[in-house]
Amino acid sequence: MPLRKAFSLIELLLALTIGAVVVAASVAFVIAPRNRIAAQSCKVRQSELKLRVEEYYRSAGRFPSANLRELSTAATPLPTCPIDGQPYLFDPATQQIRTHIHP
Repeated sequence: MPLRKAFSLIELLLALTIGAVVVAASVAFVIAPRNRIAAQSCKVRQSELKLRVEEYYRSAGRFPSANLRELSTAATPLPTCPIDGQPYLFDPATQQIRTHIHP
């Protein structure tokens, strides 16, 4: 029986297919938790802003404007959404931080 010096085309394609499946599965396990963590971070930032609005109301006797510019200082700038970078807005009618839908 003669010695083989190389892999056949089918063996190479099979190895590449297995490698592609392993990489695709690995990427899915990395991306899903990252998106979930970013969404949780968005909720935490909204809660932080809600506390800052309540503190502003207690000290100023009124609610801030819809764009929350009264809450922004050099030491504590307004946070933005970690997923899409959009600023948070305040709805004076409901006295809530407006939420947005992430893509």
